[in-house]
Amino acid sequence: MRDSRRVSPRIVPRTVCRRSQFSVIARFSRRGTAPGEANIARVRPTVGQQGVFTVDQDFTAGGIMRKWTIGLVLLMSSGLIGCAKQSAEKAIAKAEQDLAALRPEAEKVAPTELAGLADSIAAMKTRAASGDYAAAAMGARNLGLSVRDLRANLNTRRQQLTTGFTATSDELPGQLDAVVARVAELGAMRRLPEGIDQARFNTLKAEAPTWKDTWAAAKQAFDNGNLAEAMASATRLKNKVADARRLLSMT
Repeated sequence: MRDSRRVSPRIVPRTVCRRSQFSVIARFSRRGTAPGEANIARVRPTVGQQGVFTVDQDFTAGGIMRKWTIGLVLLMSSGLIGCAKQSAEKAIAKAEQDLAALRPEAEKVAPTELAGLADSIAAMKTRAASGDYAAAAMGARNLGLSVRDLRANLNTRRQQLTTGFTATSDELPGQLDAVVARVAELGAMRRLPEGIDQARFNTLKAEAPTWKDTWAAAKQAFDNGNLAEAMASATRLKNKVADARRLLSMT
């Protein structure tokens, strides 16, 4: 049997009226309760009686405080998550902006490093999208440092590429011409000299005539300032010429 008593509601945070029933939160003292301790009840009026409340469910003050504490923690957690997301997005945007400013020069001198940094930024965006904001923010800040280091090293890289291409230009054209001439000479023979593999020579005979055009394209790239592209092309061609010279016993 429920215990009905008349109480005076002290706290009414929200009242919802529906016909003759409504819910309020009332604070009252019960017999047997320690002095100063309050009980919280969700009460409802008996139909047709004003001010007479029937207790539906009791909660101790400590239980209500725990619920308030949990709610506060959830609210704070939501705020912290929002701050972490904003911090990650800001760090990623800063790294992306710095890389974009560096791109025109880095594409000509350090395209491989540039592509690696762009891939890393994309990875940080993926982490942020998955909710791993702390890792995304830290990674983006480290990327910012890497972008700064790349910017500082561009002049050194440019000098290295220029020196390397110049050195290749001094020796490669002469070696290339000698190989092409030797291939043409051997190709006119009925039989190759002993020690030259026929299959490898046939491949060389097909490729060698295109090498001069390859070298001309590398020089053009260098003149246009695309130093990394020019050096990469020159290096590949240099290695092919070196292999051909070994095959033809020209070393």
